Amino acid sequence: MTPDSKTRRVVATCCNAPMFLDFTQGHWLTVYRFRLPAGVRSPQMRVNTSERPSGVTLPDDIPNYPAHSLAFMTRLLLSWAAMGFRRPKVTW
Repeated sequence: MTPDSKTRRVVATCCNAPMFLDFTQGHWLTVYRFRLPAGVRSPQMRVNTSERPSGVTLPDDIPNYPAHSLAFMTRLLLSWAAMGFRRPKVTW
């Protein structure tokens, strides 16, 4: 990470646990699944699976896409439209 990076990684200072990744040129946050409270909707797909470490086998319980799929991009665009095409403000 450098001051010019297009992402910000947020880590809890109490335990050095990763919390989320903010892509500053986009309109989404990548949230670590187990940082969300119980009862949150289950994941529907995995994306960018081609970048996983060698030897890691993913379960086939949900679709695994090697890159950003059309389904992912469609959901992302629809979510952005629902947000009024605004970018969330992240402050801490």
